[in-house]
Amino acid sequence: MTRGLTSYLGFSIITAMVVAGSVACPALAASSTTSIGGDVNSIDQKVDQLITIRDDDSLTSAEKAVKEFQAQQDILNGVIDLSNNEIASVKDKLDALPKFDKDSPEDKLRSGYLDELDSYSAYFSIEKDKVTAAANIDDLKAIAADIKTYRAGGYNDEIQNMVTFALLYYDADVIATAQTRLDKVKVDIAKLQSLGLLKKGFTQSSLDKAAGLISDAAKLQSQAKDLILEPPQTATDQTTDETTTSDKTTTNAGTTVTPPPTPRDLVSKSIGEIKSAYNIFLRISKDVRKALGLK
Repeated sequence: MTRGLTSYLGFSIITAMVVAGSVACPALAASSTTSIGGDVNSIDQKVDQLITIRDDDSLTSAEKAVKEFQAQQDILNGVIDLSNNEIASVKDKLDALPKFDKDSPEDKLRSGYLDELDSYSAYFSIEKDKVTAAANIDDLKAIAADIKTYRAGGYNDEIQNMVTFALLYYDADVIATAQTRLDKVKVDIAKLQSLGLLKKGFTQSSLDKAAGLISDAAKLQSQAKDLILEPPQTATDQTTDETTTSDKTTTNAGTTVTPPPTPRDLVSKSIGEIKSAYNIFLRISKDVRKALGLK
């Protein structure tokens, strides 16, 4: 989906509207289809149609201009539909979160996010009306540039923050489930050992490693939660002394430092630790079956 919005709006801007740049669509946020042209494959087809029109020498200049304009409208409408899909998907994720205590930090944050999503929906509704009312390619060029600026000006980052917030509680459930699974595996192995079917200490190192991974995952999840609910304050005067890239910060003094992990980084790593723990569970299962002479 990220490459979808980037390429489609980028194509619309660069090849048909001659405006540099593109926009990014946060991952995990949008569903794949809408009822009015927001399907990625549908937009692919519209882009192909535009290319076909531009290369069709059988059309007169006037005919080609009309068809190109209509194709550009279709592409922009598709991009807007994808954005609306993204907003609806994130809203569903926030609505599915557990019920928080009234006026708790979590409750306030979710309420604020839902209000922002409503404002995003209103914005794209207005842009869609503009696309319908556009009179020429220049109008579409201006709309595409506005959408690009809007998404880059805060929308993209906030959508990512919302998705990370939702993943925070998904991660907590995953960690709890993994811990329950570990406890059950320990009980089952202990029973087999008491029956003399497995040696004492069988797979203990693997169990310890799985426990460590789950513990690490819980710590990462807790750190991410703290950062989301109480983000650190950054001094505004530091902005004139540092140049930041996606993976490092370079000060005017020439010192390069790695910025601290973001909540999204922490949640992603936490989920990765749980995935590794489940790989260990699978290996333990195979080792037990082999020790018992089972296929």
